[in-house]
Amino acid sequence: MILESATDTEKVLHVLSLHMMNSGQELVCCAIIEKLLLLDEGELETLFCDLGALVQIRWVQDKSPDSEPHQYLHILHASLFDYLLDKERSKQFFVDRNHEDIKHLTRILQYLASYGYSFFNENVELHLPLLYIFSLNILVFRWETISLELRQVAFSFPLKQFLEPHSQTELYCDLVESFVSPFLGLLEIIVLKDPQWSYIRDHQHGILVSMLNHELQHYNNHAGFAWLLLTFYHLGSHRFVPIINPLESRLEVEYSIPPGIVYDPSGSFMTADTLSLRLIWDETERRMGSRHPSGSLLLCRYNFFHDFVHRLLRDPSKSAVNPSTYEKAALFCFEWLSTISLPVVPAEEEDVGIIAMEGDADDDDPCLDLALRDDGQWMISLGKDRPTSRLNYECFVLLGYVAFLLHHCVSKSDALILACEEYKASIAKRGYGGAFPIRRRLLLEEINKYLARSLTTDV
Repeated sequence: MILESATDTEKVLHVLSLHMMNSGQELVCCAIIEKLLLLDEGELETLFCDLGALVQIRWVQDKSPDSEPHQYLHILHASLFDYLLDKERSKQFFVDRNHEDIKHLTRILQYLASYGYSFFNENVELHLPLLYIFSLNILVFRWETISLELRQVAFSFPLKQFLEPHSQTELYCDLVESFVSPFLGLLEIIVLKDPQWSYIRDHQHGILVSMLNHELQHYNNHAGFAWLLLTFYHLGSHRFVPIINPLESRLEVEYSIPPGIVYDPSGSFMTADTLSLRLIWDETERRMGSRHPSGSLLLCRYNFFHDFVHRLLRDPSKSAVNPSTYEKAALFCFEWLSTISLPVVPAEEEDVGIIAMEGDADDDDPCLDLALRDDGQWMISLGKDRPTSRLNYECFVLLGYVAFLLHHCVSKSDALILACEEYKASIAKRGYGGAFPIRRRLLLEEINKYLARSLTTDV
């Protein structure tokens, strides 16, 4: 047996068990493996020098043409892992995945904690695979013993020092999705294991709240981000603020706002969404690949991070969402609406539009899949089955956003009153023609209600 020729079989199997955890993601380079597993520099070459028929160490050029090549383990036989995971066949070489995963994930946390924010100062791409491994495997903690070592590193992890230096960089969103969210999941698992350990979760939650309060203030200070904040806050609760399912995007991802068509006069809207409120990834056991036969025991609406933000926004003591947030968001949508033309309809459909403008129907049919899901949330699905133009889609959802936001505007605003009156004037000039007569009627109703409330405020 080739494995018997290894100079240190235990270390070899430990390294290979880390390799098993990547689930098809990018591999960890040898230099990082050696640091993570506390091996000497160059020790991997010594460990695998007699195993060339099974595993080789190869130099690989990274994605950037200007970067230096790095060494990676290359498994020559796909069946090697199947063999090592089969206790009957592998005998003394058997790899207990759950046991090994626990050790690796604990060590990854210790490694990240010891390096702090300097972890990403150089060779960011080399370190990201560690985050992917962490995010894809935390559910193993649900079925194994939570060690004192893990509880200690979970409690003492320097979350603020790790995240804050990157808050204004593109890396921040990667850190939120690949580390912060699964770390919050780990904290939930620890409490599920023993409620007496809730102090660990509460400690880290307090740190995260202090950081998010600063970020949320940034969203409140900008009209476009106020709109994004409110669509996330109300996401799926009404047909006018539906979850956006593009169907053709990467798996298990939904959007809180229409992807690819957002009004962005500054050109920096997407990059400044540091909390990734526009993109909602799935972080249930279905996505994370739990190997346990039982059903899902970790409940989350979307993912651990977005659920945390959602609870924070709904905490009345935090005041993250206030009347001025709705005013700014509504003004942003009115400005956006003024930049697009109302789609035209065929002449034979104009009579239908007139009836709809004067009727009481619930909504237009935009040739989009707008439906109430089994979980009680509204969703629009976009795809090839029901094609619609970008303009139709943009106008349809935007009319809904403005009507919904105006309904929640309770304080008088001269700027918002002017925007309402200008829109009414544009509608009067246009007449009954154009697409989406029902949504336009509903928006006019909300405009009139808001103007009436403003007059009452004057009195």
